[in-house]
This record gives sequence, structure tokens and C-alpha cells, in this order.
Amino acid sequence: MPLTDFLLGIVIPPLALLPMFQLYRVIDRKPDIVLLPLESDVLLFLLFFIATIISLGNGMHLAAVSIDRKTIDLTEEEKDLLHVIDFFHHSFSHAFIFIPILIGTFLYLLFEINHPELNALPNWQIYALAFFGLVVGLVFGMAVIEGSGAVLFIPILAIILLVTVILDKYLHLDLRRLPLMIFLGTSYMTHLLLLLVWGFHYRGWPEVIGELVKIPGIPARRRDNKK
Repeated sequence: MPLTDFLLGIVIPPLALLPMFQLYRVIDRKPDIVLLPLESDVLLFLLFFIATIISLGNGMHLAAVSIDRKTIDLTEEEKDLLHVIDFFHHSFSHAFIFIPILIGTFLYLLFEINHPELNALPNWQIYALAFFGLVVGLVFGMAVIEGSGAVLFIPILAIILLVTVILDKYLHLDLRRLPLMIFLGTSYMTHLLLLLVWGFHYRGWPEVIGELVKIPGIPARRRDNKK
């Protein structure tokens, strides 16, 4: 396995979970006002379960990538194997990674509703959170496009945003006391808008790498030439 795949697939994921559970501890220390019937222990179990699903998808992704690197010299009769590899490499394993991440962040948003900040945030912090949410939304949106998951993510993001708006109106939430909702809400909206604009402009969701391979000097990917 190449060093980059080893670092991205095995070393970085568990390290990325550490700040997420630290964030859980920070939110849990705040006063509990119980606007939603969501127990902290139940949420923690769900977050561990989601982390397990992400690990499963990550394992499938790494296995498919490793196999893909060993299929360079396939005969024409064996090229159908690439269709199977591509399914696990892109559609299937990426769904096991990205969808739980989306659901997990939404659970954090619900958790924060029961543990708001004691004081309203100043305007500069609200603007900063919204800006970073925009950046994360763009990055995550491009990752989903690269992972061939746009069609699946558009309805999921729309539902999450709709539920968030309903909760905000029904519970009369003060967004100035919910920094995570500001950050994630901006990220969700940016992500959804990027997918919609990309799909409308290209009449689909072509990958960035798929566009770059048209440039002379950049070798084409096998998955684009296997048809």
C-alpha cells in the first residue's frame, strides 16, 4: 500500500476522531436545558456506532484501492473486474464514509440544542463561524462529487436543512448561543448549493480529476477508459 493511502486511510481517521469526542465533552459540560429528549449517553453510543460504520467504509475503500493498483496488466476478458472494484472503491465505500459523517455532525447539532452557550456570541465570532462553515461546505461538497455521491447527498442534505429550520422555528432557538449550528448550518447550505449548481452547470456531476485528465501530459484514469 502506498504511504499516502496508508496515512489517509489508517493513520489520520482515528486521529480525526479525537477532536470530535473532545468536542462532545466540551458541549456536555455546559448546562443541560433539555429542549430535545436526547440523552447524552444515547448520543455517545450513536457516535461510536457511526465511527464504526465509517471505519468499515474506509476499510472497503482501502481494499478496493489496493486491488485496483494490482489490475494494471489485466487482459481484455478480465477487465470486467474493474467494474466490481470501481463499485466498492467509489459508490459503496464512499456512501459508508460520507453519509455517517453527515449524520454524525447532525447529531452534534441536536446535542448542542440541549447545551447552548450561556451568553450570546459577538458578531465577529458569528461571521467567523459562518466563513469557516462555508469553506468546509465547499471542501466536503467537492469530496462528495469526487466520490460519485451527489445524487444521494442532495436529498439527505435537503432533509437535514429542513429539519434544522423546523427545529429552529418550533423551539424558538437563539442561534447566537449555538455556535455549532451556525457552523454546520452554513456548511450544509454551501454543500447543497455547490452540488445543485455543479449538477445544473454540467448536467451531471463530473469529477474534478476527470476534467483534469483532458489536459495534455496528465494520464487518464483507467476507470474513465474501461468502457
